[in-house]
Amino acid sequence: MESRKKLVYTLVGLGVFFLIILIGFSLWKGRSTPVQFIKEDSAFGPVAEGTFYPADPVKLNQWIQSFIQQTPNFDASGRQLFGLIVPHAGYIYSGRTAATAFKLLQGKSIPRVVIMAPSHHAQAQEVSIPGYAYYQTNLGTIPIDREAVQKLKKGRPWITDNPNLYNREHALEVELPFLQTVLGKFQLVPLIIGDSNIELARKLAAALKETLGNDAFYIASTDLSHYHPYSQANIMDRKTLDLIIAKNPEKLSQAAAAEGAELCGLGPVMTILSLFQDVPNGKVQLIYYENSGDVVGKKDSVVGYGALGLFY
Repeated sequence: MESRKKLVYTLVGLGVFFLIILIGFSLWKGRSTPVQFIKEDSAFGPVAEGTFYPADPVKLNQWIQSFIQQTPNFDASGRQLFGLIVPHAGYIYSGRTAATAFKLLQGKSIPRVVIMAPSHHAQAQEVSIPGYAYYQTNLGTIPIDREAVQKLKKGRPWITDNPNLYNREHALEVELPFLQTVLGKFQLVPLIIGDSNIELARKLAAALKETLGNDAFYIASTDLSHYHPYSQANIMDRKTLDLIIAKNPEKLSQAAAAEGAELCGLGPVMTILSLFQDVPNGKVQLIYYENSGDVVGKKDSVVGYGALGLFY
């Protein structure tokens, strides 16, 4: 009899114990928790130093200063700058073109910069943000804007931390030393776009409008035509630049599909144009164009580079 009582008490005790655990788990599961995305006090990069730009910070700074000093000034007086479209090749090839655009930011205070770049190594129907607290270059660390990242990520499962899209990608990183030089301090929202379809570009533009709007400066990273003879490249790039200047991402998408336009950063360019379409008095202007044949003299197979400003 005594042993039966002990057994009953034990079973009742176990039942209460598991009931408490079940209630606790239900409460925990139903609570509102913040989106966890940024790895605390961690830094990503660099992945392109020594290949796309000098690994030595002194030499890198000298190169950038030389590009900025040697490039022509672009008259942007009386206009505000919404964003830039800039190339992302090795500095020896596209550094001069990029400098003409970044030169416009000298002396400006821009607290938040959104950079949109393509992935050259993987493809996915998503946008990836490196889930780190900082982006590291050999000129120092840049804080990733945690507040902006959390806003973008929340409720959008297609915005991910997918290292396949960014862990070897140069197209975003090569813009950073220029920004570190001309701006100094700023917070970064780094976006690697995994596909070049117009639907993803529209979706990302809508998300950026909703969460950040005009509280950011936008940069799209792209090169133009690849590995055509010099004269053919010039013709192709002129057509592509005209479509960009027309501010019509849909027509640019159609031209790219029909092989009438060629740019590796199609997704970023369509996104920034979608963002810019509704800006009053907005105008896209070509700041500078050249191709690798102009830089190194080899003209049988060249890559095109354009710097454009989005003014209002």
